[in-house]
Amino acid sequence: MQLESSADMTMSDQHAIVTDDVQENAAAAERQRKTNRQMSRFAKMLTLSIVYSANIGGTATLTGTPTNLIIADAANKSVEQCRTPL
Repeated sequence: MQLESSADMTMSDQHAIVTDDVQENAAAAERQRKTNRQMSRFAKMLTLSIVYSANIGGTATLTGTPTNLIIADAANKSVEQCRTPL
């Protein structure tokens, strides 16, 4: 049934239409908040994974910092001392 004007609509019909619009807007807003939360979590996860991998890569690379070279040399010397017979 198609109504020609809002004057032909009863008050309960108008209220039902407004209520439906409000519910649709609330549902859309909730979907948007959920999407925003998911994107925020993904951004944090991606940032942390990049930070951790850069940290591990820098530590594992011998030419990363002079400290790594000093520790690698000390580790080699201690391994060589363990290999020599007493």
